[in-house]
Amino acid sequence: GLGFRCRGHRSRQFLSHGRMQQGNQQLVMPNNLEAFRRRPIQHVDPIAVKMALQCKGSDKVCLITDANIGAGLGKGKYKFGNEEVQIEYPGAPARLVKNGGLAGSGLTMDKVVRNAIKMLDVDIIQAIKMASSNPAKVLRLKNKGIIKEGYDADFVMLDEQLNIVKTFIGGRCCYGRK
Repeated sequence: GLGFRCRGHRSRQFLSHGRMQQGNQQLVMPNNLEAFRRRPIQHVDPIAVKMALQCKGSDKVCLITDANIGAGLGKGKYKFGNEEVQIEYPGAPARLVKNGGLAGSGLTMDKVVRNAIKMLDVDIIQAIKMASSNPAKVLRLKNKGIIKEGYDADFVMLDEQLNIVKTFIGGRCCYGRK
């Protein structure tokens, strides 16, 4: 449930030049700010992510998801394009009914933020920054990632449990929880 770029490897070691291996995973931690993306079948152990945070700091780590169209849906079977998929629980990956193959993640960004706070021992400010302004910097998006005059005013309002209450795009409310 955390978003990081990883590559398969078999050894456990810490490498120089910003590369760390743990088990069959490798985190690439360049000296410049970069988003770490999770490949659909690989997951990064929270210990490896904590090591990345200690090595690079929360300003150089991004939280992302590769969520599909079914992200947030409850348990059930759904039609995605020409494929029927099964979702076992909200946030679960979608699996193809015909062969069990992975059809994408169901992990929503609010869950990614909650997971980061719970699993990585980061505070809400760090988690929100890793999910908003850090990715905006990586993607070199102008006028995104912070709430400030002259910026696009794309943001979410969260409740005390960090569930989405409202979503704003361009300063206009486009979603409100009922």
